[in-house]
Amino acid sequence: MIKLNPLLWLYIVSFLHGLGVNSSSTVFPVYMRDLGGTEFLVSLSQALFFLVRGCFTFFSGVLSDTLGRRQPIILSFLLFSLAHVLYALSRTPGSLLASISVQGIAAGFYWPVVFALISGYSNSEDSAHNISRFLLAFGIGGVIGSWLGGKIADSLSPQMTFWSGCTVLSLACLSFSFLVPEAEQPRNDEKFDFRHILQVPPKVRRIALLAAAATVVWAVLTVGMPLRLRDLGASYSFIGGTRAVSQGINFGIVALAPFIIGRLGFQFVLPSYLLLCGLLMIGVKISSGLLTTAALFSLFWGSAGMDGVGWTALVEKTAPTGKVGTSMGILRGLRDFFSLGYLLIFGFVAQHWNMPAAFIFVAVVLIGLSVTIGSYLKSQLASQTS
Repeated sequence: MIKLNPLLWLYIVSFLHGLGVNSSSTVFPVYMRDLGGTEFLVSLSQALFFLVRGCFTFFSGVLSDTLGRRQPIILSFLLFSLAHVLYALSRTPGSLLASISVQGIAAGFYWPVVFALISGYSNSEDSAHNISRFLLAFGIGGVIGSWLGGKIADSLSPQMTFWSGCTVLSLACLSFSFLVPEAEQPRNDEKFDFRHILQVPPKVRRIALLAAAATVVWAVLTVGMPLRLRDLGASYSFIGGTRAVSQGINFGIVALAPFIIGRLGFQFVLPSYLLLCGLLMIGVKISSGLLTTAALFSLFWGSAGMDGVGWTALVEKTAPTGKVGTSMGILRGLRDFFSLGYLLIFGFVAQHWNMPAAFIFVAVVLIGLSVTIGSYLKSQLASQTS
């Protein structure tokens, strides 16, 4: 067996995860609408995903602080694989809606726990770099998966995309099970208690709430982008290609994020990417050409590459010893619940007005958040130096 650092194996697993889930994510919204689902039903399916993921995220973060990281992650990969089997067997919008809840459970057991695992392998100097590399590996898998998912759906069928995703995710589960050990024994000696879910310092909660408010970008990626491109005449392959380009720009920003943050600071970087995303949404609203709209979406999601590294690194830096999993659970859980609300609002506006109006809603939220978050982070910096 090739002996690699456990973090390197984890990056390989992250690549396989990105490859599997992004292939299906490319196909899922359009496939649901092709089966007869409305724009609001597509948004509702994504909102259900975030609701379920958010609930299990709060739970899994605390559980992993007490029992360790490996078991929840292995369980999550088994559930990811099962969700793709259910997608492949679904033939109605309702069955797809029910199946996505299984993937929500899987994601809830995965994301806060895997970031806590990375924290266990890291020290304070390299945690942002390790988070960036992990998300970069996921992003590279996402680029390939997004393109491949669309090609398989057009050449064979959407069902074959889901079956291939199941195969890749099963391989990720086996790889993690045999090649990634526990980073450390949990340093929280308390027994698991549901009351511990929200027991983090107020500063962690405030940062998590600000990060959660920024999740309006997910409504654009998961619903707005594929449906708008479909309305403009795009095929599955074109939508998958656009998502691949978006992910490519995104993981380029992810790779640069630790260096940019180290040079400019959280207080400048986080508000700036939100402002840029808001301005790009105004451009999407104005645009009516397929290629121009696809380019604007790609720049939008690319700019949001700062999101995952920036907020996760800021919370990891702020979290107290023994509460990293709990803090990550607060961050991811709040973000999922905000995403749920944004998706429902986005779907309602898109169906009862039109899709361009939904993009203006996103732009207003992002520009307002840019000002609010910038002011808060600058005030925190001022209080630390005074």
